[in-house]
Amino acid sequence: MAAFWPVALLLAIEVIARVGWPHGKWWAVVRYGGLTTVAAIAALLSYKHMSALMSYYGEDSLSAIIGPLAIDGLMAVSTAALLALGRVQAPPSVLEAPQAVPEVANALSGPVSVPEADPPPTTRQALNGQQDGARRRNLEARKLYRDSVASGLTLTGKELGERYGMSSRWGRWIARTAKSA
Repeated sequence: MAAFWPVALLLAIEVIARVGWPHGKWWAVVRYGGLTTVAAIAALLSYKHMSALMSYYGEDSLSAIIGPLAIDGLMAVSTAALLALGRVQAPPSVLEAPQAVPEVANALSGPVSVPEADPPPTTRQALNGQQDGARRRNLEARKLYRDSVASGLTLTGKELGERYGMSSRWGRWIARTAKSA
């Protein structure tokens, strides 16, 4: 049980921060009401447990009071640092760019054809049973990203994610894999 509460706090913070939550009142209630409550409870119990443990093993009262804050604080700050490292500085938005080349902007907003050659599916995709739809979506998104780069109006990961109903993290992954292909 000693390790559960700090890990629960870390997981709650990760879920709150990393998941590409849909917009809407009820999603905000779940995200900030539900998960924040879970994170607060995990932080409180983690603090109480570590403080009692430090007191039991003979630490002075000041150490027993501030020691657990260092551990839980480190968990929260480390999570924020990982999130900060994962952020990519986004170039100017395609949606905000001037329409200097209207035919390119129109091409980017229309349907996108899927390339013929599909990469082999990964084991995870095969096991999920959703490989075809997800693979088609990913290939289409990569092609859209490459087309946007070629036009000079590069889409950001956030814009890719929004276009396909996915998170900005997914959009950044698509951009990275499109660049490496």
